[in-house]
Amino acid sequence: MTPRRLKDILWVFTFLGLAAVVLRITTGLGASTDLSDGVPWGLWKVVNMIGGVALATGGFAMAFAGHVLGIRSLKPLVRPAILVAFLGYGASCFALLMDIGLPHRFWHPFVYWNLHSFLFEVFWCVILYFTVTTLEMTPVALEGSRFGKVLAFVKKIATPVMIFGVAFSCMHHTSLGSLFLVSPTRLHELWYSPWLPVHFILSAVGAGLMTVVLVTLVVGHLYRRTVPTELLGKVGAAAAIILGGHLVARFADLLARGSLGSALDGSMEATLFFVEILATVAAVALLATKSIRRSTRGLAAAGLLAILGLVMNRANVGIFGYLSSAGATYHPTLPEIFLALGLPAMAGLVFLYFVEHFRIFDLGEPVEVPATCATVCSFERQTNVWTGVFADPFQRISLLVVIVVPLAVALLSASAGGGAAASIEVRAPLAADATRAVLKIDGNRNGDLVRFEHDDHKRRLGDEASCVLCHHLDLPGDHATTCSRCHRDMEAERSIFDHERHTALVAAREGFGGPVAGNRSCAVCHAEDAPRSRASSRSCRSCHEKDMRMPEPDGRRQDLAPGYRTALHASCVGCHREKAEAAGRPDLPECRTCHPD
Repeated sequence: MTPRRLKDILWVFTFLGLAAVVLRITTGLGASTDLSDGVPWGLWKVVNMIGGVALATGGFAMAFAGHVLGIRSLKPLVRPAILVAFLGYGASCFALLMDIGLPHRFWHPFVYWNLHSFLFEVFWCVILYFTVTTLEMTPVALEGSRFGKVLAFVKKIATPVMIFGVAFSCMHHTSLGSLFLVSPTRLHELWYSPWLPVHFILSAVGAGLMTVVLVTLVVGHLYRRTVPTELLGKVGAAAAIILGGHLVARFADLLARGSLGSALDGSMEATLFFVEILATVAAVALLATKSIRRSTRGLAAAGLLAILGLVMNRANVGIFGYLSSAGATYHPTLPEIFLALGLPAMAGLVFLYFVEHFRIFDLGEPVEVPATCATVCSFERQTNVWTGVFADPFQRISLLVVIVVPLAVALLSASAGGGAAASIEVRAPLAADATRAVLKIDGNRNGDLVRFEHDDHKRRLGDEASCVLCHHLDLPGDHATTCSRCHRDMEAERSIFDHERHTALVAAREGFGGPVAGNRSCAVCHAEDAPRSRASSRSCRSCHEKDMRMPEPDGRRQDLAPGYRTALHASCVGCHREKAEAAGRPDLPECRTCHPD
């Protein structure tokens, strides 16, 4: 593959990712992801934020070994490693921005300090290490420029900056493992461990080193340059030792906790655990073989397997290990997939720009390769159509925009269930007379009216006592809430539960104070030892039996109202079927009874 072809592929994924960004910002997490209270962490946070920064760990490891410890043989790999760390942490920060509920409040941790939160410490470690990598990349960007004094100053502080970077990165990765220590009853026993911080840092350093090796091999292949295979083999040997130590620690931990049997019970978790461990074991086995460490293909295969093992581990710890306890499923949506692919693609384009315009790699002489039609041939020599259209970068990217963006919009619209046009807000019934004894029901205002003799129905079914037959659930303090207040869409289900309002009201009722009083109200409605979901909450009837005339449980979800058409058909047709024989009107349940036209 040539650099041009790779860039075209990366641009495609970049545009798909940008389309997903627009959808996420404009519609929110609920419409663009499959996240829920049971599965609050999805593809963006686990793969891009937690897995992505782990693969960027090679930056601090190489900087520490090459500059702080003074291992001169590793210095050719220090700049590539720092660039990977710079882009990895930058992409992860952007992924985190997309993953938080209110992106415009990203600045809150800078101002509101929660010193008891692991997330607060993780946030600051990520920001500070990203700042460190930015400073470490500054000499690369300033070489040969007019800013000689700035360059000299940055080089002067380089060593202490790198030492701080090593500290921040180590703190960050151990803290990421510590995040999951708060859920011993929820995270599956194959991954929960008091030693999670140790497991996280060991796996991150080992896979991070192999990421640097793989990136170097890819650049050498793309730009037809010889790579320092012997040096990469030494790095691979170090990675094998670290990953091997990680595997030993994992199995020793499982044995000590008596959890190893869960790896053989045939469950989904056991299968995912097997894939994760097998990939890491295969990487260590390849790197332990001297002949493979001297082979570019062998090193590349080991690098891919090490990366696969780490990403699987982070996905298992962050997502799949929680599904059973939450009683939930998780299927990433197209926006999640597009952005998860788009962010690495954006980072890849920036990486290639740095490689081509700055002194990042110190590789050998170019390798002679035969010319191919994709690089030198023209479609038509006289008009130069092929090279004139497809060789110019601006024209080629413009063509990709024209093709990819409409395709992304179409796919994302389809994944959203037809888009906003599929939703039809319900209108309340109109009065057919001055006393509203007869109502004209036309929820979507399409002219297909149904005349509903409200007072006549009420009289025949038992006057005031009959109201609960149709008005089966009222809003708090209301009497006979109209259908359209809850069934607000003609076809789609709509939630009638306002979570934010409930937390505020419960906090006020219980006398909770502070700037986030609503957060303290969770324990009032939800069980302490279960995920914060509808399944673990108290029954609505326990509080609202009187003020909402809450009916006895009948299997229906009382927080979710079906579509207006479905609700009215179920209520009217069902009742008509019951009354048809007694009324001597077999045609009563038929459509033409209500829809004469």
